Amino acid sequence: MTRKAAATFHVSKAIHDRFKKNAQDHKREMSEVVEELMSRWLAEHSSDPRSERVQMDHVVRILADAVCTQLGQNEEWAVEAVIHAGLGLPGSTVFDRRIGHFSLEKQELGSKFSRWLLYRIIHFLNKGQKVYLICDSGTTIFWFMKAFGEIVSDYFLAEGQSKAPVDTRVGPEQLKNITIITNNIPGAEAFVTYASHHTIPVESAQSQIRMSDLIECRLLAGTLLPAYVAVTGEDTDQDLDDLCKDERKRHASSVFIGVVTGNWVSIGGRSKPSGRLREDQLPYLLARGRGHASFKTKVLEAADEIFAVAPFGQSLCGACGTSQ
Repeated sequence: MTRKAAATFHVSKAIHDRFKKNAQDHKREMSEVVEELMSRWLAEHSSDPRSERVQMDHVVRILADAVCTQLGQNEEWAVEAVIHAGLGLPGSTVFDRRIGHFSLEKQELGSKFSRWLLYRIIHFLNKGQKVYLICDSGTTIFWFMKAFGEIVSDYFLAEGQSKAPVDTRVGPEQLKNITIITNNIPGAEAFVTYASHHTIPVESAQSQIRMSDLIECRLLAGTLLPAYVAVTGEDTDQDLDDLCKDERKRHASSVFIGVVTGNWVSIGGRSKPSGRLREDQLPYLLARGRGHASFKTKVLEAADEIFAVAPFGQSLCGACGTSQ
C-alpha cells in the first residue's frame, strides 16, 4: 500500500513548547529557525542539479569544523608556527621544542624562587655587600631570569614596598650592587629586554631609572652551543674564574650566589640515625652537552651559596649520579 504524502504537517504541543522556549533563549524568531531547517533539508534531499553546490558547501563546512576541532586539540602546529615566525617571549623560540618541557612548572618555580631569592639578596645588600648572581644555562634558568626582573619591578611598586617587612626593605640605588653573570643567552636577553623597558622610581633623583641601568647583566665569553643556546668551553670557564677572582680582590665581602640546573638532578636519601646528608647523598647535577659539566663545576667552586633549580619531573629521587 502506497503511503500518501501529507500536504500539511503537525507538531506535538510538547515539541512546540520546547522549540518555542529554546528559540526565545537564543533570541531567535521561530519562523526564521523553521525556514533555516527547511532550507537545509531541501539542500540535502533536492534532486535539482543546482543543489549540488549547496551540498558541497555543506560538506566543506563539516570538513572545516572537523579540522578546526583537530587543530584545537593538537597545538603542535601552533608551536611550529611560533618557532618559524620568531614570535613569543624574547629569546624563548631559540630553544625550539625544549621551551615547552615542563613549561608551566618551570614558570611557577621560577616565579616563586626568584621572589624568595630577592629577599635573600636584600639581606646581603643591607649589610653593604655586593651580590653576584651566577646563572646557569637551560630553559629552567631562562624562566627564572625572566621572572627575576618582574619580581624586582613588583617589589618597588608603592604597594609592594609598604607590605615588605622593615628588615627586607632596600633602596633602588642599592640595586647597583647586584650583577648577573651568565652563559644563558636567551635568559640574558629576556632579563635585559624586560629591564630596559621598566623603570624604578628613585626618590633622591626624583625620577625614574631603567632597571637595566641599575642591575648589570654580564654575558660570559665562550663558544656557542646551539642546542642549548649557551656559551661553554675553556674560555667560558676561564672568564668566570677570572671575573670572580678579580671581584673578590676589589670587594672582599662580595657574595656569589649560583643558580644552576641539570638535564636531571639526582637526589639521594638521608642517612640514619642522625638524618644528616652524606657527601654521596647530596644532589648531583647530571649534564649533557659540550662544556656543560665543567661550567657547572666552576659555578660550584666559585659560589658561596648554590641553589639547584629543577622541576620535579627532572628529579631522580634516591638515584645515584655523577657530575659528569
